[in-house]
Amino acid sequence: MFFILSKLLDVLVTPLAWGLVLLVLYRVRWKGRSLPRANIFPLVAAGLLYVFSMGPVAGALVRGLERPVLDTSRRDLTYDVVIVLGGVVDTGPMSESAEPAWNGNIERVLTAFDLLRTGRAKDVLISGGELRAGSKTFREADIIAAQLRAWGIDDARIMVEGQSLNTRQNALFSADILRAKRYQSMLLVTSAFHMSRAVGCFRAVGLEPDVLSVDFRSHPMGDDLSILPRATYLDESTSALREYTGRVVYRLRGYSKSAL
Repeated sequence: MFFILSKLLDVLVTPLAWGLVLLVLYRVRWKGRSLPRANIFPLVAAGLLYVFSMGPVAGALVRGLERPVLDTSRRDLTYDVVIVLGGVVDTGPMSESAEPAWNGNIERVLTAFDLLRTGRAKDVLISGGELRAGSKTFREADIIAAQLRAWGIDDARIMVEGQSLNTRQNALFSADILRAKRYQSMLLVTSAFHMSRAVGCFRAVGLEPDVLSVDFRSHPMGDDLSILPRATYLDESTSALREYTGRVVYRLRGYSKSAL
């Protein structure tokens, strides 16, 4: 139930949804009369879409998620295991082909591969459950594991957790595997915008991994001053608002503890 509600909330917190709701309200009539001052609704809808499509707004939202930078990784330590969270597979192209397709979060996997390749981590635990691509169903952890094997990582070093459907479950199901293996040193790798909620979830299940944030997306203040609306900025704002909402909901539910 929480999974379904969280996906519904993902839609409701988007600027596009707010704009559509306002436009619908503009057309609503009650007892044969228009809502009072209804003409303001289209203006507000357009204003919301414009504001969240601006570079400075999108940049500030993403920068707020990525700051402070969370990185407690130790360069002089060989970790028993590096933990990689899913959310890197692009299901759209995979509906037409069985070949793996990746989204902008792929740096999570690339970083884990580099840690394994250079000997900074002995093993890897990949956490990611089922994905649907058209009529096909995949386990994200299996796709990532297959890619690591193709890059030359020994199968004996790869573990998969293929049940989780969200960040809470990433931590919950991974904890069982990590405790069973009795790993002492653990390094959690995920995107910078996602790290605060991710490490909070691991802390909530009693684990204290070191963390390495990757996949930074924000720019220094002053680099994104364009006030012209762009669809890419609207997408960045939407993703950021979803993550802010996720942080609040997870904290209220007790799924996440305060980050570092």
